[in-house]
Amino acid sequence: MGYWFLLPRVALRAIVRRPLQSAVVAFGWTAAFTATITIMGILAGVRYQVEADMQAIGARVINIHVSPFNLVQLINSPLRASDREVIAGISGGPTVPIHVSLGVVRSGTKQTTALFLVTEPELTNVLPIRLIEGRFLKAGDRQACVLDEAVAVRLFGERPREGTPWAVGKTVTLSGLEVRGPYRVVGIVKDPFRIRERMREMDFAATARPRILRIMEYEGVYLLPNQPWHRTAIHGYLTRVAADRDVFQCERQVREALAARGAYVWVWARARWIERVMTAVELSTEVANIAWLVVLVIATAMILSIALVAVRTRYVEIAVRRVEGARRVHIVGQLLLENVITALGAFLVALPVAALAGWVLELRYLSWPLVFEPDDVLTALLAGLVASLVATGLPAHRAASVDPVHVLSGRE
Repeated sequence: MGYWFLLPRVALRAIVRRPLQSAVVAFGWTAAFTATITIMGILAGVRYQVEADMQAIGARVINIHVSPFNLVQLINSPLRASDREVIAGISGGPTVPIHVSLGVVRSGTKQTTALFLVTEPELTNVLPIRLIEGRFLKAGDRQACVLDEAVAVRLFGERPREGTPWAVGKTVTLSGLEVRGPYRVVGIVKDPFRIRERMREMDFAATARPRILRIMEYEGVYLLPNQPWHRTAIHGYLTRVAADRDVFQCERQVREALAARGAYVWVWARARWIERVMTAVELSTEVANIAWLVVLVIATAMILSIALVAVRTRYVEIAVRRVEGARRVHIVGQLLLENVITALGAFLVALPVAALAGWVLELRYLSWPLVFEPDDVLTALLAGLVASLVATGLPAHRAASVDPVHVLSGRE
């Protein structure tokens, strides 16, 4: 029994006596733990950022719009100005009409295509719009517009530091079938999708999406109507459901109220879409967890190969220990404990290294912060310790099974 109390001291002494071997093993575990914790932080950060982004587009908002697959509806819309009272009565919240068209926005030598979204100042009561500069449209504004952040970046470059004038007050030229001429920029709407900041170039299907569905992209220009709504094609409504009403029940009631329009009008709650997105993200991150498992498997294989060679050089030492009375289980326990202690030390070093790696990744490559959850860190530690036991188990068993007589006589 007394031997087991001495085992940690014996293991530490063995680690110190072999600095090169211990350093190689410690470096391997440090790299494995750093990679594992960083990957977990990236995946957790994705989950948190997507959830935050989804909530930022309005979880209590219902979209009502014409069918995106029938272009005739964009000219002869089945939605009427009188539908506003019906929809608002069901949702119990603010409701605004929208009219969409595509066009080109120019500023000097730069230009970009954008969605022209004609709406009302009350849109800020429906959507959780955040402005990073200026203000939203007000009643009476003429030849004034508000740009989404993505459009402003394309026209005026990256946003400067806080407090430095960027786009507000500048003039842009709008060119479209229904909107033309110079417009003064009065505000910039913050992009709610932070996670896509460095992935915009990967969205190859953006231009292929129907224009009515592109209102969810937040890459447009907001304008006020230049004529009454009863003389304008209303392509959709956005309504915010009151806090005391159920979003999905209101969705069903609006759909029933507009059922006479058939398949020409779509009604869907953003909360339902958010649920599907989050389910897909959860599934994707679960699949992506394979990455850190692969890292640990590779580390285990590497440590196993090192241990096989390293333990063989200690056969004489182990044989002497056996002759002095140490049992096989004592030998196995010592070798396993040596690797576990080395892995624990590597884990403590890996924590700040992973935090530094996360900071660099966020600064240079990612658009969202890494999230290091305690459960994930504990999982990485436990998985690493299990891997260290597996990597040392076979060499330790071999070493403990060696006949000390053969070893000391030079036959092993």
